[in-house]
Amino acid sequence: MAEVKDDVYLDRYDEEIMTILHTQKEKDPIKIGSLKNSLTSDPTSILIHPKDHHVEALRKRLDDDHADVIEHRRWGAPWNMIEIVREGMNKAVGLKRIAHYYHVDQANVIAFGDEDNDIEMLDYAGIGVKMANGNDCLNAVINETTDTNDNDGVAQFLEAYFEFDKE
Repeated sequence: MAEVKDDVYLDRYDEEIMTILHTQKEKDPIKIGSLKNSLTSDPTSILIHPKDHHVEALRKRLDDDHADVIEHRRWGAPWNMIEIVREGMNKAVGLKRIAHYYHVDQANVIAFGDEDNDIEMLDYAGIGVKMANGNDCLNAVINETTDTNDNDGVAQFLEAYFEFDKE
């Protein structure tokens, strides 16, 4: 799969991938067909959905052969998606730009994450919050932990942090 800004391209239809993406085909259709023939500009990211037993070997190969031009992260547990982006591009880059644009001090930024593709973002944020079901690799950069997404962990954290009254 490839992403070009807001457009998504899928090499071939895959029901499991469609479920992972939670897409509404009518609103934002995914373009399905050969990536080689469909892409007219450089992708923002490439996503690979390898078999579970190929994940570590593939990530090692990416490190060994392409570390000078790309970064890759794993997300989507239990589906083991590998996201490949240009070197130096991560969620922290976008978060910094938004904070700068809106004149928000880094100390006042709160970010939530659960997978290794969130490391830089959580590290950048003044308050980095890991979801309870998040990957242990995030522990070195977080300030707090909250409940899982399924249990409204983001809402729970924000209600407690901002001392919202529950009605």
